[in-house]
Amino acid sequence: MVAMRSSTLTPQEDALTEKIIGAALRVHKALGPGLLEGLYQKALGVELERSGLVCQREVPIPVSYLGVPLGEQRLDLIVANKVIVELKAVESLAQLHRAQLLTYLKMSGVPIGLLMNLGSEQIQVKRLLNTPIKQ
Repeated sequence: MVAMRSSTLTPQEDALTEKIIGAALRVHKALGPGLLEGLYQKALGVELERSGLVCQREVPIPVSYLGVPLGEQRLDLIVANKVIVELKAVESLAQLHRAQLLTYLKMSGVPIGLLMNLGSEQIQVKRLLNTPIKQ
């Protein structure tokens, strides 16, 4: 069983997430709040690549139920094959946004998630981990 809970990142993972957050701060400072999520996604992709990070946008992951394929879900960004970046352009992050990212982490097997809201006056960031619970 896999559950999401707090854990400590390695120094390399911490540095990677800080680099991603720094890129998001630069995008937010340049563009400001109030734009569409897709515009922030494109801008962040540009900024991450300028920072030397490998970044994939709109990454499809398969969704199935009881072994039956249902379709696919697209992830906003995956950085360095280690971090899902889920972007929002809303007034404030909600618990539902956190739950959504936790589901994406579980389905994809990616170890780290960053939930970022660039739509508000100040950027909001939540770091989530896909950590198996040891029994």
